[in-house]
Amino acid sequence: MRTLTQASKDHSLTLTLVNTHSKPNWLFRATAGAALTLLICLLGLFAWKVPAPPPKWISYATRIGGYENIRLVNGTSVQLNTDSAIKVQVTPQTCTIQVVRGEALIKAAHDTRCAITIPTADPELRVDWPGNTATIFGVRLRSPRSAEIAVIQDNVLVEPLQLTIAAGELATITPQGTHLVKVGLNELNRKLSWTAGVLSFNGQTLQEVAEEFNGHNRKHLVVLDPWTANRSIGGTFRATDPDSFVLALRKSFPIHADERVLPDSKDRVIQLSRAY
Repeated sequence: MRTLTQASKDHSLTLTLVNTHSKPNWLFRATAGAALTLLICLLGLFAWKVPAPPPKWISYATRIGGYENIRLVNGTSVQLNTDSAIKVQVTPQTCTIQVVRGEALIKAAHDTRCAITIPTADPELRVDWPGNTATIFGVRLRSPRSAEIAVIQDNVLVEPLQLTIAAGELATITPQGTHLVKVGLNELNRKLSWTAGVLSFNGQTLQEVAEEFNGHNRKHLVVLDPWTANRSIGGTFRATDPDSFVLALRKSFPIHADERVLPDSKDRVIQLSRAY
């Protein structure tokens, strides 16, 4: 409401507007500040009660004949062999690599920790290492229920088996049990020659060699008879060139090679048999 006030003794009137309903300015500011503080508290309470979403899994995979080098933010590096796949989950506190299929070579730098999980059977296997030195080891899934773990440098611990694998050792883990053998670093480096794009053999049978080549190529080697299958093979060959391997094979053994197309799949195969 507005009123009129008299301003002088000479009976002249001065009209002054007075807002009788106004409130002190400090009270308005205090009220606004309290409301803002309450809003901030409510937002903080809401954020505290709503959990943060879990970190996403990142998938890596290679096709037949393909390879990939992966470097994680914590310094761990992974080399994927042909037709292999892993899933990776990294947070500021943890790192997990799950081997899905195929083969991977893991190189963990000094003071780098990262759990390696292998879903081979019940329970799931977990590979860990001390973390005080650089650790290098390979993991290969032979089947959905069996795996090989080969250690090149340092040592690893496989849980829940409480199995320690040292450098130069190879562990084969199946539902029937675990077999640990000392094979030496030269043999392990031969097994991991695929990291350089080659396959190296030292007395393996031709049947075993054919299976290795078939994992790296769509053109498969098919051994037709026991005599041919049991030939002992040595040497180093390009992993994605089965034709050159067959040429070298025929120079050393009386073996006949017949390349043909399978009628059902249109895939090409090289059939190997004894030449009479």
